[in-house]
This record gives sequence, structure tokens and C-alpha cells, in this order.
Amino acid sequence: MKKIGIFLALVLVLTCAAGCAKKEPSAATDKAAADAPAADTVYTIYAFGDDNKPLEGVAFTFCTETACYPVATNAEGVAAFTGPAAKYHVELVSAPAGLKPDESAEGCSGGDFYTEPRRQEFRIRFTKDAS
Repeated sequence: MKKIGIFLALVLVLTCAAGCAKKEPSAATDKAAADAPAADTVYTIYAFGDDNKPLEGVAFTFCTETACYPVATNAEGVAAFTGPAAKYHVELVSAPAGLKPDESAEGCSGGDFYTEPRRQEFRIRFTKDAS
């Protein structure tokens, strides 16, 4: 009986030593922490026409190098995306027939839009497509 008690005590000590010991972070742990997404951020697009009326059903995607997230404007002309804070390429997927985005909007570069830490909202005016 004494041998069983000593054996159980030894098992308990070894189990606690293996599972309870403070583990030092490894390079893999440090990399995973660095790669973890930052807190969620809300990105908002306001789409409206020449008459300043909101445009419903304008579709966009918010894309990183690894994934794209689709959104569309509601009846108030608002599309919102909540995701990790990152630089997103915001691409127009579809707009009402005969309209195109005004490329002079802040954040627009060559017809595409890009988020930045200070740019989380886009106000995009759509004008008649003359082409």
C-alpha cells in the first residue's frame, strides 16, 4: 500500500510539473501573436448620385492579399464591413446602369479605393457614364 501511495504522489508531481510549469514563448508563439489580426474596425461606404440621393444595391468587395469580403449598399446608400484593421483594396463590383464612380473621391487611385488607418469611410458620388 505504501508503494502505491508513493507511486501516486510521484505521478501527481510529474503531471503538475509538466502541465503547470510556466512555458517560455517560442519563436512560433511570437510569430502567431504578430500575425494575429488587430481589433475589428468598421469600414463604411456612402454611395450617392449627382442629385445627392443615396444609391441602393451598389456592390463592392473589400480585399486583402488573401481574402475578399462582399458588401452592397442599402436603401440609404450605405455599405458597411467590419473586419480586422488592415489595408483593403475596395473594388467596385457593380453599379446602377449608366453610372460610374467619380474618381476624384478621397482614397481613390486609378478607379480603385484603398483603406488606411485614417481612411475608414468613403463617400463616393456616381455620375452619368458618358461612354
